[in-house]
Amino acid sequence: MWTGLYSNNLGECMNSRLSGLCKSRARRVGAILTSACLVGGTAVGLVATSAVSAGAAPSCGSACYVSASSGNDTNAGTSASPLKTIQAGIDAVSAGGTVFVRPGAYSETATVTPNTIGGTYDFGLYLGKNNITVQGVHADDSPITNHADAAIPTVETNSTANFGPDGVFVEGDHDTIAGISIGENVSGCNKTIEVVGDAFTFRNGVVNDPCGGSLYIDDFRYDEPSDTPYINSYTITGSAFGPDNSIDIGNGPGHGTAASKRQITNNVFQGEDYWPAISFNGAGSGIAWFVYPVGGATITGNKFWANQNQYIRARGIYDTNTFNWTNYFTKNTFPGGSLTMMPNGGVRTYAYSGGGANWNAVRRINGTLQDSHNAGCAGNDCNGDIANAHPGDTIKVQGTFSESLTLNKAVSLLGVHAPGQVSGARLKGPGTGTGITVNSPGALSIRYLNVLGFPTSVAVASGSVSPKINRDGIKKVTSAATNQVNATCNWWGSKNGPKASQTSGSGSIKTHPFLPNSLLFTGKCGG
Repeated sequence: MWTGLYSNNLGECMNSRLSGLCKSRARRVGAILTSACLVGGTAVGLVATSAVSAGAAPSCGSACYVSASSGNDTNAGTSASPLKTIQAGIDAVSAGGTVFVRPGAYSETATVTPNTIGGTYDFGLYLGKNNITVQGVHADDSPITNHADAAIPTVETNSTANFGPDGVFVEGDHDTIAGISIGENVSGCNKTIEVVGDAFTFRNGVVNDPCGGSLYIDDFRYDEPSDTPYINSYTITGSAFGPDNSIDIGNGPGHGTAASKRQITNNVFQGEDYWPAISFNGAGSGIAWFVYPVGGATITGNKFWANQNQYIRARGIYDTNTFNWTNYFTKNTFPGGSLTMMPNGGVRTYAYSGGGANWNAVRRINGTLQDSHNAGCAGNDCNGDIANAHPGDTIKVQGTFSESLTLNKAVSLLGVHAPGQVSGARLKGPGTGTGITVNSPGALSIRYLNVLGFPTSVAVASGSVSPKINRDGIKKVTSAATNQVNATCNWWGSKNGPKASQTSGSGSIKTHPFLPNSLLFTGKCGG
């Protein structure tokens, strides 16, 4: 039987970004990994204790009001007599109630003894009751329903928890934070919001720690004997995640339950260098705080605005049947995203090691086709998709990539339609060089990929099996002798096809039909 270990030194991993747990500038660690402590070598449950911040106001019932500018924590907490701090409102509101947070800047500290962890800690905000809502409002107390609303309250946290500072620690079930912007934890970077309760909702809010942060969901109370998670559901919707801020799911949430219980929808991610915007971390890596498998989620309508190395990644042991990678790829918007598919329709996996962890069954939506990732990655996790692909695989491409490619193996490229964008995908060059060099001994295809900004779109090296090219923004194809390029439905500046100056090589090039310039991105053609 697994016996969980409690350590005050889990923050030691913070110096290692290569561990796959810590993000740059020491900001990511796994949290305490168990809901039990060892007593004489036996795991026993912790005794629940009350958790009330010092100086909290008396109960204000089901509706408590907070104002940074006009409140006082000795007030009644009514609309006319608001409290000053959000934590005072959380302490004073009854289970099932709402804390209405008016515009302003809040600096928050909650000194509490949580129900699931031994010891007393300073968090920024602590939500330990069930069914409470912390709702940002305008000055007239109408709710904030857009993360970009200028009136959104901003929160600075002061957490010194020794298992990695938690700006906000959510232990209650069915709790909601809405219309609130969570910013810097002044005592150190780590988990901006850590959630260990079931059915948490983060709606129309902002996570924007300037040194990098995370909305981190992990299952302290996973029941190992029955292999049953405590956390089955969560909803993260309509929110914005600033540069170097992410959503991270690990150690049990959702295992064995339907992905529809967990929603990550209609959020905006500004991205970062290496760490994925959305990550799932399962068991089996050797990392002590990722003990249990995780379930997937419904991930739709999200916009990833910045080019980055990885967007969505799952690794370790996880419920593969709850991850719909095709929907992830086609129902979210990426500035330049790729997904490698095997011939049988599955998503290509890879493995890598780093920071004392061995990660297997890694699947991802990536941000590079052939370029290596930025510093901080390890092994195959540093590769663009072409490097990890196998012959016969097809790499789906969405958005724009500023890369030139060399296909040394029979890996096909397939542009797809991105929501809200013109159909197809783009490989955009600097005005010099060749977009795609084919040096492959096996057959491949390049479909629905517009190759722009290169004097030569595709060059086929001698000895290669020439590709089939469908509906691309092709300006010129060079073909080695005896090779034949089947180039259909492309634009060459004329619906009549390429001129002699737009092709080279003694081999023949099939060129029918063609699209005029006006139909480069929006037209339809067969083949």
